Amino acid sequence: MREMERQVSCPFCKTPTRVTEGELIDKRGFCAFCDARFDLVPEMFVADGPHRTVAMVASSLPALAPTSKMAIARDTDDHEVITVSSAGPFPIQLGLFTVFWLGFLVFWYANAIARPNLVTLVFPLLHVAVGVGMARKVLQAVRGRDRLRFGDDALTLERRGAIRIRTRSVRYDDIIAVRVEAQPRPMWERNSFWSSRPSDQRVLLLRAGADPVYVANGLGHSVDAAAWLAAWIERTVRSARRSGPEARPLTRGHREGESGQCQ
Repeated sequence: MREMERQVSCPFCKTPTRVTEGELIDKRGFCAFCDARFDLVPEMFVADGPHRTVAMVASSLPALAPTSKMAIARDTDDHEVITVSSAGPFPIQLGLFTVFWLGFLVFWYANAIARPNLVTLVFPLLHVAVGVGMARKVLQAVRGRDRLRFGDDALTLERRGAIRIRTRSVRYDDIIAVRVEAQPRPMWERNSFWSSRPSDQRVLLLRAGADPVYVANGLGHSVDAAAWLAAWIERTVRSARRSGPEARPLTRGHREGESGQCQ
């Protein structure tokens, strides 16, 4: 069965985005590019008629992901667990520059402490913040990982960042759509004429009346890998709802021109 979609222009960043049938009914839209939520009004629609979206789940979903950075296993309670590791290349240039930057700060503060002076101690604090930010990005590229545990009635997402590990639970009944979206690029990459690499992809779990939950966000995965992961999540959610006491359909949605079938 195919669901109705419409294309609207985000009132904040003016980026064309699609809204699902469920969002049309609720008259609330979401822009994945600028993370904004907005009320749907007739002036926002940029297409004359409804668009149709292809089902995200292929007729035969491959048992293995199209990348070695996604692994399927089962925990001690026999629940499915998918581990999504970082697929982006190691930022060698940023790593070397971070080592040089932090080394310079160590040298600076070694001399500043030997000859205490308020200016020499306070002045480089901004540079320290920049160094910490660069080091965090390098560690994120090395340690970044999402672990999805499909429980009986909820999806548990464990996200390991540069330092911390955060865990959140999303009930299957709260998920109204599963989408594949392009990873928004930093401003300096969007405006750079030399950056020609394809956009990384992430998976969005849209929830009624709540902010979306991002999966594989910033982990550098391709369209095929993200589409496979989204299809697997959707299939599992559908299966859980069919076996539950109050089964209800799941709205589907993905980006224009992309297919959920993995090659």
